[in-house]
Parts: sequence; C-alpha cells; structure tokens
Amino acid sequence: MGWVVCKFVSFQMRKASFIQLLYDKAIVLESDKRAWENLPEAQAMREALTPWINHDAEAKENL
Repeated sequence: MGWVVCKFVSFQMRKASFIQLLYDKAIVLESDKRAWENLPEAQAMREALTPWINHDAEAKENL
C-alpha cells in the first residue's frame, strides 16, 4: 500500500512542476508581448492596420 502513496505523491509533484512550467512560460510570453507593444514599430503597425481609428477621431474634431 505504501507504493500507491509514493506513486500518488510522485504524480502530484510532477503535475505541480508542469503547472509551474506553464505559468512561467505564460509570464514570459506576457512580458514579451508588453515589450513589443511599447516599441515604435508596433505602434506604426497598429496605425497602418487600423487607419479608421484616426479617421473617426478626426471626424469628431471636425463636428
């Protein structure tokens, strides 16, 4: 019966380390995403892909 407990604990430890690995990877990806969003290239790309945002703002100013 002791081996069942040992296997269960081993499984739980592996599961916890896998979850921690996924969490760490998500944190790194989120950090990279925020770093990219703050680059001037990203801002230029956003403006190029969504030109109507500026047009909407200009239209409101002209009213």
